[in-house]
Amino acid sequence: MSIITPLDELFYDLLSDYEYKFEKKIDVSLQALPSKFEYIIPVYRRIEIENSIIYLLILPLFQRLVNIKQLAHTYTYLLGATHSRFEHSLGVAHLMKKVLKVLKKKLKSKGIEISRLGETIAVLSALLHDLGHSGWGHALDGIVGQVIDRGLEVIGRTLFAKIEKLDIAITVYLLHENYQLRYAICNIVRKFNENFDINEVIDQIAAIIEEEWYPRYTHIRNNPSILRFVRLIMLVLGAPHGIDGGLNIDRVDWLQRDLHHTEALSLISESNEIKCKELERCLEILRRITNNEDMLEKYIDILFNDDIIVRWKTSNKDIEVDINKCLNQIRSILYSTVYEGLERSFIDSTLIRLAYSAIEILYRVGNKIASPPIVARVLLSYLLQPDDKLRDYTQKILSLMAWISPDLYNIREPLKSFIERSVRLLPILDNLSMIVHKLKCNHLSTNNPFVLNIEIPGIEGYIALRALYCSFLKDVLKNVKDKKDKDVLKNMEIEHFYHSLIYNSRINVIDSLRIPDIEYLFNKELEKERSYSRYVRYVYFLPNYYAFRRLDEGFLKEKPITLEDLKNVFDNVKVPLMFILMQSSPKLQENDIKKLSDKAVNFLRTNIENLLQEYCNLY
Repeated sequence: MSIITPLDELFYDLLSDYEYKFEKKIDVSLQALPSKFEYIIPVYRRIEIENSIIYLLILPLFQRLVNIKQLAHTYTYLLGATHSRFEHSLGVAHLMKKVLKVLKKKLKSKGIEISRLGETIAVLSALLHDLGHSGWGHALDGIVGQVIDRGLEVIGRTLFAKIEKLDIAITVYLLHENYQLRYAICNIVRKFNENFDINEVIDQIAAIIEEEWYPRYTHIRNNPSILRFVRLIMLVLGAPHGIDGGLNIDRVDWLQRDLHHTEALSLISESNEIKCKELERCLEILRRITNNEDMLEKYIDILFNDDIIVRWKTSNKDIEVDINKCLNQIRSILYSTVYEGLERSFIDSTLIRLAYSAIEILYRVGNKIASPPIVARVLLSYLLQPDDKLRDYTQKILSLMAWISPDLYNIREPLKSFIERSVRLLPILDNLSMIVHKLKCNHLSTNNPFVLNIEIPGIEGYIALRALYCSFLKDVLKNVKDKKDKDVLKNMEIEHFYHSLIYNSRINVIDSLRIPDIEYLFNKELEKERSYSRYVRYVYFLPNYYAFRRLDEGFLKEKPITLEDLKNVFDNVKVPLMFILMQSSPKLQENDIKKLSDKAVNFLRTNIENLLQEYCNLY
């Protein structure tokens, strides 16, 4: 007789939650809806959503975005940063409608028309581009590979090729598999065109959101007119891979919105008043452009060739500012002051660890009691939870696992110990504000990589933290080169290094770096050493996926072909690569922290060198 555990019950609770909220058909006639919804939102003030699109807004699947913060836990130190993905999505849809009016006027003079169905697909793409966002912002992009491997691949792995962001993977899944969403889109499109293929419409929306210049969908690639339209809307909405230019109204919206809610300009006003005034001028012009169709028309440039290339004008006697330059300046400020701080890096690294453990548990539970499609829906249900509920479910899943034998779900070492240590990190979720402000006070950097003596309620003893930067990878390269007595990173071998250590870590940072194995072996080694075993409880390795994302972007931009080229890519990434968290009792002295963390760094380096060597030997 099989035993039903509390984890089994929680698994089915998540399944019921998905089926009841997000899968059921919402059947409301368009005639029953108001003629329009009016919203007052920052940046654009009053916006209107017409009757047909309202159908999408009332879906529980879309309404969940109200409770998902655009900037995740940034509000713990920038209190205004509580704006939602819902607000941002409405803003992008509003901008799309404005741009479409300008485009239709400009294209009509060339004998080109955008159909009413095309307009609808464009606005739906803008409204749905963030639909798949999980709670905790982009932190969980670092486990998109794990999510696809454990669940979403049941509908076909090729559907997720080249997808590097979790929200896009989930959006693509929902577009193709979620009945609530597909039924709503079908009803909306039917109002304008009775003769349509819902699968073709869905594929066009998915292709636009995925931003691949050469879409995976055969019927789009093989139809020149549809491909031309899809590429045009890609250039309006986002930044297609490998293509320069475009409007990227997604970025235009979140730059203005995040700047407004974080008051990021105030962070630089004291240190650089001239730069602050210049940015304020750029922001004011940007707001005028996005709120005035005549200004918008003046700034949009269109090139006609095989594709219709739409972009911001860079020079004209009638324009006041280079929009691309303006956007890049604002983006630079937000990245340096908000997105890439030490605090954000540590929070994201911890959240990845906890979510990875929770997903692994749900996957193992599902393997025992359910079919693969059901497992996929449960993982999706977990990831679709808003910030607070995602935290609650994570705590429940890990806490229940602490009371149930992992052997029941075939969880063996080293994953078993990895999950057990993840349980011990749960109090960090309840003390994020305290930890963030402690980190801000200590100013970690390459030259000052330690935070000492943090006491966290719920965690026994003290914890000390060391941040590891990209100079660590330069040491790895040097050691591999010295062992082979030659410059190994040339031609194909540099590609092997890129795929094994940079790209794979960007999409699945814990599995790619074999963190459970490394952490298990290192803690076992410490248990044997008397000098540490008396007072060191655990050592945790917390990789920062975002550093690997920046390395990936730098690699693709710089295209390094020598060891020195690659080192330059490393030097340009300033965020921490890894955190080493040491839990001890009693309080560690600075010298002990240095010795212990140095030992951990050396152990990590050896294991990554071995990983790199294994990968190179495969080719």
